[in-house]
Amino acid sequence: MLKQGLIYEIVCNETQERYIGSTFQPTVARRISKHRDKSSRQCSSMQIIERDNYSYGLLETVNVNSRDELRMKEREWFDKLECINKNRPFRSEEEKQKFYKEYNDSHKEEYKIARKIYNDNPLHQEARRLYDIAHAEELRLKRKIYNDGRREEIKKYNDSRKLQKIKDKLNI
Repeated sequence: MLKQGLIYEIVCNETQERYIGSTFQPTVARRISKHRDKSSRQCSSMQIIERDNYSYGLLETVNVNSRDELRMKEREWFDKLECINKNRPFRSEEEKQKFYKEYNDSHKEEYKIARKIYNDNPLHQEARRLYDIAHAEELRLKRKIYNDGRREEIKKYNDSRKLQKIKDKLNI
């Protein structure tokens, strides 16, 4: 079912900073009032609204089936106009994957250090030991189900390890 969506902008009259947004509210004015109500929230529109010297306007009226479609339309305006929005209105799955990969790659060392600190913590080790004891049967069943599903792969791996050990012994 098609719904009417609005793509709007809030522009600071002092700095000309622009915020772009979208809404299913019937008017942009009603949506702007919600921005004012969220004064405690960290939204990039707040830096404009807090100055209390801004104007707003409708960029486009669109008929869409879902919020995602509305955000895709908002994204077109986001890409077209310079704005202060911190977050992209819509990300494709490819963009999400690329973002997470780049983020994780750039934080690898931090993750490694945090994991080491966590795993070396005696309280964590004791908690893990107690969990393993309390859930031994459940964990055994999970391992069995997992291994049964990978039986051929595991067999090939074990066979290749055995073969490698024989080669190592014979110095081949």
